[in-house]
Amino acid sequence: MTKDPEEDIAFHLAWQAKLKKELSLVETYSERIAIRRELLEVRETIRNFFKETE
Repeated sequence: MTKDPEEDIAFHLAWQAKLKKELSLVETYSERIAIRRELLEVRETIRNFFKETE
């Protein structure tokens, strides 16, 4: 991660998009659970970035 919050937000938004795409392609239930957990963590991180900038 960089110290510039804008770059961090862009990275996490891109990661969120990648996870959403990957979620539609997985075949097993356990893979879906793992990706959903990671997606929740990324969304929480994005929310925290926006709270810090306010």
